[in-house]
Amino acid sequence: MKCFVDTTTSTHPFKFNPSADATNLVSWGLADERSYFVNLTSTIGKDGYSRLDLSEADSITAADSKTYQYKYSLGFAKLGENVRTVKGHMELKLAVDNGFWSIYEWSDFKDSDTTWSRLRLEFQ
Repeated sequence: MKCFVDTTTSTHPFKFNPSADATNLVSWGLADERSYFVNLTSTIGKDGYSRLDLSEADSITAADSKTYQYKYSLGFAKLGENVRTVKGHMELKLAVDNGFWSIYEWSDFKDSDTTWSRLRLEFQ
C-alpha cells in the first residue's frame, strides 16, 4: 500500500482503470485495493505460492511524472493446489508524493482469458 499515492496529502487522486472484462470495478479505490490484497493473501495462506513476472514494454518520463507499461503474469496457489495464473498488460502512472514516487493511476488490459482485474473481482 505504501507504493500508492497518499490521497490525504497528494493533489493526485488514486484511479484504477479495470480491463474491459471487469468494468464493475470502475469506482475501485485504495480501500478496495487493501481489502482485495488481504483477502487474496489470506486465501493463499503463509505456505502458499505467489509469483509476479513483469516485462517492461515501455516507459515515458516527463518532468513531474513517469508512466510504465508492463506485460504481467501473476501466479498463485494454496499449498498443494494447482497454480492459477492471470496475464495481461498494465500501465502505471507515478508522480512524486511526499518526496517519493508513488502510483496514482493503474490501468489493466486484457491479453488472455483472465486478468488482474478479474482477480480483484474474485477477492474483493
